[in-house]
Amino acid sequence: MRSTASRLFVAAVAAAAVAATACGGSESASNPLSGTWAESPGDMLIRFDEDGTFVVDADGSLENGVFTGGRYKREDPRLSFTFSKDGMCRGETLAWHVEFVEDDALAVEVVDGGCYMEKGFHTKLVRSESS
Repeated sequence: MRSTASRLFVAAVAAAAVAATACGGSESASNPLSGTWAESPGDMLIRFDEDGTFVVDADGSLENGVFTGGRYKREDPRLSFTFSKDGMCRGETLAWHVEFVEDDALAVEVVDGGCYMEKGFHTKLVRSESS
């Protein structure tokens, strides 16, 4: 079941959101979410870009194509996603409650389900060196 949840998580995360705002963490002074994050444990990767877009893939690499993506908007502690890229969940929305539990680790709870992610699902993301 965990593997299925991870794959669904990837679909949900690959959504795009509206605008990035600052939150805790260490990657970027303007947007600490910027960069690539890996689900722990799991194979899902999500990359948050400075321009408020994101991409997600579940195979452990963003170099061979992505599963989905879109725009994200940060309104502490809420992180909202709108999926707009080709792929799963196009046109859907999703929201998480995120909290930096360490400099480079995020605790995630789904607060508004969508894209196969149910409200109440919890996971952890850690900053990754992968691109």
